[in-house]
Amino acid sequence: MSVKPVQAPASAVDALQGQNLTSVTYVRPDFAAMTYGKAAIGGMFGGALMVSDGNQLVRENGLKDPALTIEPKLTVLVTERLKAAGTTKVADRAAKLDDEASLSKDVGKKGVVLDVETVNWSFVYFPLDWSHYRVIYVARARLIDANTGTRIAQAPCEYKSDDKTPPTYDQMLDNKAALLKDMFAKAADVCAEQMAKSLYTP
Repeated sequence: MSVKPVQAPASAVDALQGQNLTSVTYVRPDFAAMTYGKAAIGGMFGGALMVSDGNQLVRENGLKDPALTIEPKLTVLVTERLKAAGTTKVADRAAKLDDEASLSKDVGKKGVVLDVETVNWSFVYFPLDWSHYRVIYVARARLIDANTGTRIAQAPCEYKSDDKTPPTYDQMLDNKAALLKDMFAKAADVCAEQMAKSLYTP
């Protein structure tokens, strides 16, 4: 994972107290369903099939981007920490517009931006056990001083589900992917807790 953690010092957060907070989430990213059969095809074609299958599973089963669970939890904490004057929410932002300058410009170069973005979500078979699977979730949260367009904090999270009792493909997707949804819900909970501790010093 190339996203480096940056923890904001208390002084940097204190300097932004009383300002408006805008929370941002993004358009749902592609989901990769990495089965052995598709991996055996190999190359770009195999990769494209994994994404196509994954996105179909998301649509058919109503899988929720974990970032949408993480964002409100962090928003409550950051709002309290900043004693924010108010909060605004932006959803379904294009991922290509996730740079600090664009985010700051779009909120009028005022206040603070909290953005939460899913970098990767997928499931993958085990290298030595092709019939069992784990989920992988990678996300990033940032605090941006929109007055200056400066990122003051960045909290990455990388989660892999427990490999002690991994489910089969059918078990994951049974009952409208109930187990798969639970696995990503746990990923969201773990990442929200980790990010809350990593964004800024107490």
